[in-house]
Amino acid sequence: MIFTDVDLDRSSAGILNLYDEFRNRYPKSPLMPRLEEAVARNIAVNSGMNDSEIEFLDSIPSVESLVSRFKGAPVLLDIWASWCRPCRKNFTRLEPLRKFAAEKGLKLVYISIDTEDNGKKSAKQIAMKFGVKGTNALAGKELYQDVFRTFGSSSGAMMIPHVALYDAQGNLVVRKFDESENSEGLTERLKTLL
Repeated sequence: MIFTDVDLDRSSAGILNLYDEFRNRYPKSPLMPRLEEAVARNIAVNSGMNDSEIEFLDSIPSVESLVSRFKGAPVLLDIWASWCRPCRKNFTRLEPLRKFAAEKGLKLVYISIDTEDNGKKSAKQIAMKFGVKGTNALAGKELYQDVFRTFGSSSGAMMIPHVALYDAQGNLVVRKFDESENSEGLTERLKTLL
């Protein structure tokens, strides 16, 4: 389970107990260095839940109600999930986008479409791990359905990561950027729009 977490870039609860049990039974195991590294990463992810620049919102009923919180400023909306590897990869390259957003007054808003309690916990952990600064909405049933209604295809399917742009009045300007999986390309494209 510990190595699976490393491979999948996630951090499951209960890893410390599992690690302690293994360490007590097999203190001289050749796996100990790798386990220690994996457990250290798990502890870092699970203990860093107090970054004041990362806001989590629950019980948001719709995309419109989320975007309306930022009237007067353009909003870049990033829809993602904890199980989405390209989404997590994008989070490793956010700094240029954050700098550009700060210069232009662009609000960075994220919606995790992880709906189960474990998924929401994973989404929080990933947001903390990667420093996904800004507003992070954790989709409940209503918001989840509205995301797919707003951005999904006619069959209701949607590819993630999915990045959209709203203007300062709350109007949808770009429904989906082709550069949704490329933070650097997205920043360059935004420079032509803002």
